[in-house]
Amino acid sequence: MGSGTFVFDDPSAADNDFFGTWTNVLFPPNASGVAHTTFEWVVTGGTGLFAGLTGRGSSVGDVVIVPAPVAACDRAQPGLGSFCDAGQFHIPEPGTLLLLAFAMTAALCARRRQRSR
Repeated sequence: MGSGTFVFDDPSAADNDFFGTWTNVLFPPNASGVAHTTFEWVVTGGTGLFAGLTGRGSSVGDVVIVPAPVAACDRAQPGLGSFCDAGQFHIPEPGTLLLLAFAMTAALCARRRQRSR
């Protein structure tokens, strides 16, 4: 198991960065030295589009953990530390939260009207 912090940096002028903490579990490697890993991400803040937002993410990946001329996947460079990841973050955008709040308020108002009849 491991843990740490991360930053995803948007190099464009928009500066839509986000950052947070991670934990992972690294499973034993196969015969070629490639180990499977799972990550849990907690987004604690950001800048630009992600300013003030929080969220969660998870991913699974493969990493080469012994010196070997193999790659973790077809699109990675071979060698120790070669890594491939498939993940998804769930960071609600402000418009989504506002829409959800409006829908919940409308549903509560409709329910009250039905009870008053």
